[in-house]
This record gives sequence, structure tokens and C-alpha cells, in this order.
Amino acid sequence: MPQTPRLPTWAAPDRDAIEATSAELDRMTELAVRRGACLAAIGRGRCAAAARTAEEFARRWEAAGRVVLDVVTWPEDAASWLRQATRLANADPDVWIMTGRPADGRR
Repeated sequence: MPQTPRLPTWAAPDRDAIEATSAELDRMTELAVRRGACLAAIGRGRCAAAARTAEEFARRWEAAGRVVLDVVTWPEDAASWLRQATRLANADPDVWIMTGRPADGRR
């Protein structure tokens, strides 16, 4: 697959993102619950690591008695994410959770 000029070399489609650790997911959940959030919308890239992180956060969130309103995915190399961003924002959550590759390619 040819590399597009929008993507730095670290963002090649076959490079997987780094998954969140259990401690990071615990802390994210704790901080959101402590702030009184009940409704979450999750946005994620389509790589396997982003999917696993989003699924695990959703599991923990719902186990804490909270509600996941929507999970929105997007291609990592899209020219625009307007449709996905609009869907994510229209969910009207208390908290947005985003998983995927860091913008600078590092953790």
C-alpha cells in the first residue's frame, strides 16, 4: 500500500498502536467516575490495539454501572474525520474516550 503524504512514516497501516495498560484503564475510569460522569462515548482507530483498548474500557465502564452511548471508529489515514467526529459529539456524553495511535508516534 503506498504511503500518503499526510502520514508520517511511523503511521504505516501495518503498524499497530500501543495498548493502554490495566493501570491506565483503571485510572481513566476512576477519574471519570470521580468527576461524576455516567455517559461515555468512545472513539477509536481501527487497529487491533485500539479496538482492544476501547472494548476493555467499555467493559470496565459498564461494570462500574455506567453507560456507553456509542463507539465510533475511523480509519487512521482518512483525509477527514468530520462524519465520525460529528457522530461522537452528537452522542452528548459526560466523557469522551479516545484510543489509537499517539499523534507523534510515541507513547
